[in-house]
Amino acid sequence: MSEVPIEMYVPLTILPNHARDAAQRVLEQIAANTYHALKLTAQCGGGDPRWEFPITLRARTAERFFPTFEGSLIVTPLGESCELWLQGAYTPPLGKLGSQVDATVLRGVAQANLRSFLQSFADDVRSATASSEA
Repeated sequence: MSEVPIEMYVPLTILPNHARDAAQRVLEQIAANTYHALKLTAQCGGGDPRWEFPITLRARTAERFFPTFEGSLIVTPLGESCELWLQGAYTPPLGKLGSQVDATVLRGVAQANLRSFLQSFADDVRSATASSEA
């Protein structure tokens, strides 16, 4: 099975510490969601000015027919704002056949779904930050 690398980001006009705290809350909510299964851990590297949340995304049902994503959501401070990154790789389902279908017929579908997930996640972080500041 071949992995497909993913690296994408969304800018956030939120103070980095607020974004980090909101990201943790949103991840906990998503973990309870019936559409995603996430393994959650949060870590802050020694001296590294970013917060990384390692995740695994996979379907809860019919898992063997859907890609699995292994990677991280990363909050990277940029002064008074930050960027939210999704980095990692997904593995197409069904082995070699799935990899061929992913590279041809379904080219770009998994990436588009991951981009949508990242944008939705960023929107949820913005909302969580706004509601905690109200």
